[in-house]
Amino acid sequence: MRRFSAMTAMGLALLGALNQAQAAPPIIGPINTLPFKGDGKIEFLEWHDKNEADNLTAINDALQKGYRVQSVGAFGSGTSQKFATVMVKQSSLLLPPEQKVAMRDISDTNAMASVENGWRLTKAAASGTRAIVVAEKSTVPSQLVVCNDVGAFNALNTKKIRQDQRLICLESFGSANAPKYIAIWGANPDGVAWNSEAIDIPVEDAQKRFDVMYKAHGALTQVAYTPANRFIQLWSDEYFGGMEARANLTSDGLTTLIQQQKNAGRVPICISAQDGNDARFAAVFADRIKPFPLNWQPQGSPPIAEVDEAVKQVMKDSNIRGASLAMCVGTKLVYVRAYTLAAPNYPVITPLTTFRQASVSKPFAATAVYRLINRGALIPDTTPPQKLTLDTPFQDVLQLTTPGGQAPTDPRFKTVTIRNLIAHRSGLTTGGIWSDQATANAFTPALTLPVSPEQAASYVASLTMDSDPGGPIIYNNTNTFLLGLVAAKMTKQTSAFSAIKQLVFTPLDLKTMAQSHTRIDNQGSNEAFYPPRMEFFESDGNSRRLNTWLAFSNDMTSPDAPICALGYGETNMENCTGSGGLSANAIDIVRLGAALADPDGAGLFSATDRKSYLDDTTSGGRYSFDKAKKISDGVYWGYKGGDLSTSQNMLYFNNSGVSYAICWSGRTPSFNGWYPQWDAIINPVKAKNWGNTDLFTDYGYKPLGTKSPLLTQYQPPQIALGSIKIDDTQVSPPMRSATSGPDLRVPTPILRPKLPFPILPRRGRGLR
Repeated sequence: MRRFSAMTAMGLALLGALNQAQAAPPIIGPINTLPFKGDGKIEFLEWHDKNEADNLTAINDALQKGYRVQSVGAFGSGTSQKFATVMVKQSSLLLPPEQKVAMRDISDTNAMASVENGWRLTKAAASGTRAIVVAEKSTVPSQLVVCNDVGAFNALNTKKIRQDQRLICLESFGSANAPKYIAIWGANPDGVAWNSEAIDIPVEDAQKRFDVMYKAHGALTQVAYTPANRFIQLWSDEYFGGMEARANLTSDGLTTLIQQQKNAGRVPICISAQDGNDARFAAVFADRIKPFPLNWQPQGSPPIAEVDEAVKQVMKDSNIRGASLAMCVGTKLVYVRAYTLAAPNYPVITPLTTFRQASVSKPFAATAVYRLINRGALIPDTTPPQKLTLDTPFQDVLQLTTPGGQAPTDPRFKTVTIRNLIAHRSGLTTGGIWSDQATANAFTPALTLPVSPEQAASYVASLTMDSDPGGPIIYNNTNTFLLGLVAAKMTKQTSAFSAIKQLVFTPLDLKTMAQSHTRIDNQGSNEAFYPPRMEFFESDGNSRRLNTWLAFSNDMTSPDAPICALGYGETNMENCTGSGGLSANAIDIVRLGAALADPDGAGLFSATDRKSYLDDTTSGGRYSFDKAKKISDGVYWGYKGGDLSTSQNMLYFNNSGVSYAICWSGRTPSFNGWYPQWDAIINPVKAKNWGNTDLFTDYGYKPLGTKSPLLTQYQPPQIALGSIKIDDTQVSPPMRSATSGPDLRVPTPILRPKLPFPILPRRGRGLR
């Protein structure tokens, strides 16, 4: 794939057990061969064989020469205690102006954690009865705590991350049966995402986590041995250039490797030692000792400063690395911008970059089925031939059976109509299509993951419905999942994607619409990268959500559900085409909005069919929009949001104003008012005289319809800033899937503002 083509393979097989003296060192991480962009030469000193007195003398001598402590490690005890130290000097980087190093007795935890006013602790390591601590002059506080077990550490770590703090150092000491942990937390003013859940894990698990997180652009900032000859890993969403990590190194092997890495221009940023008669070492090397800053790289049509600044602010506030925006006046594309706020290892977003559209996929599925109804399509294998209508039971088309081959379990199943599905009034259970393992187990013999869309639908047929069809509007991803299958069956296509392509993408001349893929290795070469972050509440419960936890999950498309980065496995994207499985650029998405805004239907609908579709949408139910309103005869306004663990999107259409599509390569927990109506970008575009501007042709698209005046006779209701708040009393089951994190008991709250009009709680995934 394009963004990883410069990397070598993600690691080699481990060679032998850690305690085998002659075994070659296992490679925990690969060399990244992306072009090096450094900040000038980095000088460093390293030793891993000095006793306490000699170590302190060497450190203080180096401090006087302008070096600063980068890493400390300790191993052995008593007179055999030794220290591993790395010190760096680089004139072009802002290193701590002053540092102090001290030895302390580990029996007095209060003394270990003490620090003078105006100083903070940044590094610590211990073995035997003695600990070494490093402090730097700083107004930013930190806290050192000694935890007696993993449980105590995890509890305190949860509290700290909820206080928006970051773990900056973690080392282990003690015995294999009674390990202890020295942890230092500090402020996280830049909102760096990080992860520290790999505590006391075997090397095999350390390798798996490296392979997963390194692909997800995570940096292994610290690796440390535990007394049981296991590992600690600390990750961050930062970029240090090329990196390599090694373990199971003898003293001579470490010396040799350091020289090799020095010749390659790399510096040891972390060295940890394992206690024992024959000490072993683990080390992390990098091109830089400070991460690359984030670069702001907008591109596209000539900028409107107010619009770009509004987008940039959301990206800064929410740790978003990429975004894209396309805006239309009537049927003409007038503004196209792509935004990147990232380190050099992130792919640059262009106007043609695709994003997982999540629930913005739903209007495409609904439109596809509606077009079949408009053309009088006949249901296959019906005698006499029956036309598809809104009141056709969808089961008349799909003829689903349960995994055991029986008729659907619930007798109401056969009465659910196409209208019920589109309007979110089906009464079907909301979680059926997310139950991959349960689906596999329901078949005899049990299926091997992944399951197919047809198998998932069969499982849905085996479930008892939640309510009667035609009842209250309950947002349900199963509805539009089934609409996609209906479209496929009606057009005799092999997949929902192929059917929607035939019915919607091709008539609209969409260029980049694609099936979203689950695994990171299967992503399209032009698709945005999605950082694997999980959200959680602050501890004070004020409903502000933090977005700074790098999360692992499990790949539900693989038989053994291996560990993966969050967003790249816990949702089977290939199965949810109609409900949330489409990827596209913002230009493709806004063309649907412009077609709906065009009184003539822009070639997608006839004028009569467009009016019929939107009249139904605004009167008979949700029709796969979050909100749609009839302003006057033929004039409509509406929007649809999409929400996954990886991305958020919105399609907004208004044929008395501006239509737009916006895509984010991440989630915006601070919300920032961009949904559902973002006046900060609408008003500057409305205020500009666009003349005959139409950028569709500039990006290879055909012009879309002919009616494009900027009408002003109606404006949507204005929503005052500050009136949109996350309603933390409404949550969206199921809970976000992750193997661990700050607090898995708290579901992610729905991204739903408190608005002047009522919105019912969401069920399942996808922002409504």
